[in-house]
Amino acid sequence: MLGTDDNLTVWANQAEVGEFDATSGNYNALSDERSKTNISEMSTVLPSMMNLKPKKYNYKSNRSKYYIGFLAQDLREEFPEVVTESEGRGDDESRFLVDYNQLTVIAISAMQEQQEIIEDQEERIDDLEARIERLESLIDQ
Repeated sequence: MLGTDDNLTVWANQAEVGEFDATSGNYNALSDERSKTNISEMSTVLPSMMNLKPKKYNYKSNRSKYYIGFLAQDLREEFPEVVTESEGRGDDESRFLVDYNQLTVIAISAMQEQQEIIEDQEERIDDLEARIERLESLIDQ
């Protein structure tokens, strides 16, 4: 269905869930606070992020092109919220799917945690340098 500005709007269960930008093709997911409940702050993610092992691989259906990503089974160990399991069709087995969009939010959270660590370390370095200067001035007396 075309939405505002000729964007392609995606609906599920009679509710708008996102849209594709008509110019760039970018997907914009629904993120309005009014459509959410049980909102809480994320807990620390940096240790879990450090456990992730990015991979380079081919799909069995296209061995000529390499991709970069994660194995869903590995990712599920650290961030089960971003992994879903498909139902499969006919004789096909179910498969694991990854919502890479959510990983962006997790990565930003990890960067924020790293920044806090860096700022704490800078403060500690400044304190140590000041102590060294004071000690050096005492020695020079």
